[in-house]
Amino acid sequence: MWKLIDLPVSDAEAAIEKEFADKEGGVFGMLTRRLSSQLLQLKSLISTVIGLASSKGIDGKADLVRDTFGLHKIIVAVTKSSKIFGIDNEKGDITWQFYLKDLTYFDVNNREEVPMFLQRTTRHLPYPAIVTLLMRHKVTGETVLFSFNPITGQYSPDTGSEGKFLGCRIIQALLLPKQTEDFISGLLLLTSDNEVIIWPESARHVALQEAHVLYMYNVNVDTGAITGY
Repeated sequence: MWKLIDLPVSDAEAAIEKEFADKEGGVFGMLTRRLSSQLLQLKSLISTVIGLASSKGIDGKADLVRDTFGLHKIIVAVTKSSKIFGIDNEKGDITWQFYLKDLTYFDVNNREEVPMFLQRTTRHLPYPAIVTLLMRHKVTGETVLFSFNPITGQYSPDTGSEGKFLGCRIIQALLLPKQTEDFISGLLLLTSDNEVIIWPESARHVALQEAHVLYMYNVNVDTGAITGY
């Protein structure tokens, strides 16, 4: 199970985007943002010309920023042994990894599945990107949510390093069609008891607004019976 994730733009490009997006602060604010973005571009130009530009950051790892054509990405991969990797698709370097020893995949029609959802992309700086996995606890069988930043590998404080235990089994999941004010696409989860869970809770108002166009159903592959709404 894997997914290609777009990388964030560089600091200079982010400053330019902010310059055009932020209309507050009047003339003085616009001038300050323009000078800041120009200084960042000048710094990048000088570093390139004198040969000081490096592809590695302070920690010695390659800088993960979007290239001109958007081909430089990070691969988020989940193995059967419950290891999660962030892989630079240009060099094949492993930039971060997790091991969720108590969690495993779902067995769906004799296929191993780990549902993976990109809840916030890298387009919304300074907000970090968010990827959420749905996994199964090896002992209890309950569904566990695990959220993390796919670029840095930092787990979300909302789920912690071991995941958020839901205390139930999820049989269906989908992303809400609209985002919250902080650009998160909420998850709509249907339990085996036909109860609904919204993740994160801040997306509940979006789910209520869009309830009239949301439909969830399950099909029994053996009998052909369809249940849901």
